[in-house]
Amino acid sequence: MLGNYEERLTTLEERVDMESGLRASIDRDLSTLAQGQTAANKMIQALGNTQSEHTRALNRLNLQLEATGLQLTGVDLRFDGMDRRLHGMDRRLDGIDARLDRMDGRFDGIDARLDRMDGRFDGIDGRLDRMDGRFDGIDGQLTEIVGMLKARES
Repeated sequence: MLGNYEERLTTLEERVDMESGLRASIDRDLSTLAQGQTAANKMIQALGNTQSEHTRALNRLNLQLEATGLQLTGVDLRFDGMDRRLHGMDRRLDGIDARLDRMDGRFDGIDARLDRMDGRFDGIDGRLDRMDGRFDGIDGQLTEIVGMLKARES
C-alpha cells in the first residue's frame, strides 16, 4: 500500500507542478492582458482628450463660419441695395436717353429748317448781289450824268 501512496503522491506532485506552471502562465497572460488593458485605457483617454480638443476647434470654426456668414449676408444686402439703385439709375438714364432722342429729332427738324432758311438767304444774297450790280451801274450812270452836268456848267 505504501507503494500506492508513493505513486499517488508522485502523481499529485507532478500534477501540482503542472498546475503551478499553468497558474504561472495564466498569471503572465493576465499581466500581459492587464498591461494591454492599461495601454488601451491610456489610448482611449488620449483619444478622448484629442476628441475634446477637436470639438473645441470645430466649435471655434463654426463660430467663425457663422460670423463670416453674417458678414456675407450684410455684404449681400448691400449689393442688393446697390443693385436696386443701379436699376433705378438705369431707368432714369433710359428716360434721359429717350428725351435726348426726341431732342435729337427736334434738332434734326430745326437743322432742316435752318438749311432751308440758309438756301433762302443764299437766294436773297444772290438777288442783293444782282441789285448791287444794278446800283453800281446806276451809280456809274449817275457819275456820268453829274460829270456831264458839270461840264455844261463850265
